[in-house]
Amino acid sequence: MVMPAVRPTGSILGARVEGLDLSQPLSGDDIALIARSLGAYGVLCFPGQDLDAAALKAFGARFGSLEVNVAASLYASEFPEVMLLSNIVENGRPIGLPDAGQDWHTDMSYSRTIAFATILHAMGIPRRNGRALGNTEFLNMQAAYADLPGELKARLQHATARHDFNKFWEMMRREKGSKRPALTEAQKKAKPPVSHPIFLAHPITGRKVLYANPGYSMRIN
Repeated sequence: MVMPAVRPTGSILGARVEGLDLSQPLSGDDIALIARSLGAYGVLCFPGQDLDAAALKAFGARFGSLEVNVAASLYASEFPEVMLLSNIVENGRPIGLPDAGQDWHTDMSYSRTIAFATILHAMGIPRRNGRALGNTEFLNMQAAYADLPGELKARLQHATARHDFNKFWEMMRREKGSKRPALTEAQKKAKPPVSHPIFLAHPITGRKVLYANPGYSMRIN
């Protein structure tokens, strides 16, 4: 039996986790290893995975309850917990949200209960001249907090920020010829503006992190 191995990138973020097949049931030790590694390295890569939506949903559910995105009605999916991002057009409409990820953001900061983690599974990657386009980038928000001046940490230690999903959505609608419709009144009601502390304790490491979403409209309280 191949034992899983965690190989750090050596950069400020990231590690590869090898020797796990995420389409198969995982042991409690495997889940604990993933959680510890996520806390230690922030971003994990699981190379060579072949997952369908059901398997991706099952893997994600090992770490907590799954959120159905407020925009789930814009795309057809047997598993609405798995949000499809795609510019592939079938029957006159994209099979997924075609214009996601246009700006820096913290996933689901607009929810009253914030996300523990986000899982991405690449099915097809667009390329030009042999190079991948639209690479996803990540920031180390523990390091961002650590680098703040002490005076600023003290001044903002009890501050909160208001996260307004509708304002972010409207900003995305104005970007790069987006065709996404305005949120319905029901969708706005489902995701009203919420406030979260600017500084949070990481749920695994306990270290302070800067919890911000520059892509959203935020007001410091």
